[in-house]
Amino acid sequence: MVVYSFLFAGCTDNELVGHQYNRYAEKYTNADTAFTYSVYSSDSIKIDVKNHDFKFTVMLSIGDFRQQYDLQKLHIPATTPDDIIWINGEYACMMTYWSQDQSRYIFIPARRENRLIYIDRDIRKTDSLHNNVVYVDSVYTDSGKVALVIENLVTRNTKSMVLRIDCKDDIYPYYDTISLTGNRLTIRTSKEEKSIDISGIGYVGSK
Repeated sequence: MVVYSFLFAGCTDNELVGHQYNRYAEKYTNADTAFTYSVYSSDSIKIDVKNHDFKFTVMLSIGDFRQQYDLQKLHIPATTPDDIIWINGEYACMMTYWSQDQSRYIFIPARRENRLIYIDRDIRKTDSLHNNVVYVDSVYTDSGKVALVIENLVTRNTKSMVLRIDCKDDIYPYYDTISLTGNRLTIRTSKEEKSIDISGIGYVGSK
C-alpha cells in the first residue's frame, strides 16, 4: 500500500474580515533587520507580526492580555505571515506561507483561554461561523481512495470520510465539489458523492 500524506494547505472561506486591517503599516524597531507591522486591529484585539531577519513572531493583544508566538520555535513554516483570512469570537485564520499550490495557515486565539492551532495538513475548507476545518489526511493511490478529516478548532473533535477517486485524473485533491455547513460535509468525486453529519463535533455555544 502506498500512502501519500499531503502537507501543503489551502484555507478557504467566503467570509472576509470586516475590521480595520493594514498589512502595510510598518513600524521599524531595529534599523534594517527588525520591524513590526499590524495585520489586524479592533477595539478589543490587536495582532502584529515582528519580522527579524525573516524570522517571524506573531504578537497578540486581547485587552490587557499579551502573548507572543515565535513561529520558528514552534516549527511553523512562514515566509509572508501578513494576511488574516477571517476572524470570529474564537480564532483568527492567518496565512503564513504561500507558494503556488503550497500554503500554511495558523489559527490565532481571539480569546485568551484558547491556544494557537497549527494543523500541518492541506486544509481544503473552513467554516468560520462554526470553527470547523476540512483537510486531506492521506491519499491511497493503490486502492484509489482519499481520506479527509473534519475537525472543530474549539473542541478538537474530529470525524473522517473516505472517498473513492480516479487517480488517473492526476488532479489533486481528486474531488469535484465540497460543501461544508455547521451540520454536514458533502463531497463529490468522479466516482461517488458522500455526505456525513458533523453536528456532533462542535460545542454547545456554537451557532
